[in-house]
Amino acid sequence: LGTGNDLQIYHDGSNSYIDDTGTGDLVLNTNGASMKFLFGSEFMAQFEANGSVDLYHNNAKKLETTATGITINRNFFQRHTFFH
Repeated sequence: LGTGNDLQIYHDGSNSYIDDTGTGDLVLNTNGASMKFLFGSEFMAQFEANGSVDLYHNNAKKLETTATGITINRNFFQRHTFFH
């Protein structure tokens, strides 16, 4: 897209890609209230304007940010504890 090849959107027959090889950041901007990342009909992540960021596993919300921190739904498994 544009005048060079630094941003490409394509499909290779199996997967779809957005490649940004230019300078600066890749910014996804919407005038909607939220952005959703889906696998088919399953949520992976949802980002609400001026609100929460929600992460999902197997279409079930596992973590969400709040104005005061985070909420972890269900079980919390911690592999390692690091103290600084």
